[in-house]
Amino acid sequence: MRGRSNYERCCEILEVPPGTPMPEIERSFRELIKVWHPDRFADNPALQMRATQKTSEITKSFQWIRKHASTIKEPEARSTTTPERILNNLRHSLTQYLENHPGTSDVMIERAVRTLLLEVKPVKKQERVYPFRFLTNWSFGRAGNFIVARRKQILFWTVAFVLFLLFGAR
Repeated sequence: MRGRSNYERCCEILEVPPGTPMPEIERSFRELIKVWHPDRFADNPALQMRATQKTSEITKSFQWIRKHASTIKEPEARSTTTPERILNNLRHSLTQYLENHPGTSDVMIERAVRTLLLEVKPVKKQERVYPFRFLTNWSFGRAGNFIVARRKQILFWTVAFVLFLLFGAR
């Protein structure tokens, strides 16, 4: 069993599940502070002391989450095409088919399973194309960086110059 992270502990103290957006965490923090505020237990010193400890714990947890909010990795949404899910769907489909067609041969079942497994292919990520990237390599150096940084201005003035040459003063 793996140990819990600080983030998970803080979420437990603030009574929110991990991965909760910051506005909901803030709302939960405010509600818990209202519930555990020590002034509510002024007539009972033991409860007041416990409430003071609890509010301190809640405040520290909230401050920790707020401080580390940018570094906390949000849990990724589960993909619908995980291998386990594909196999479970395949098992379910196969059992449904066998219930409806009891005389199916083993060869037919094996062929169907192979075909279904071959249809599942990972989606290839498309690479982003950067125009003028070739100008920033080592042979162009500063001039290439200058051109890339000001490519819109250079294009505008080039078009303006060509138009001036074509239709300019006579």
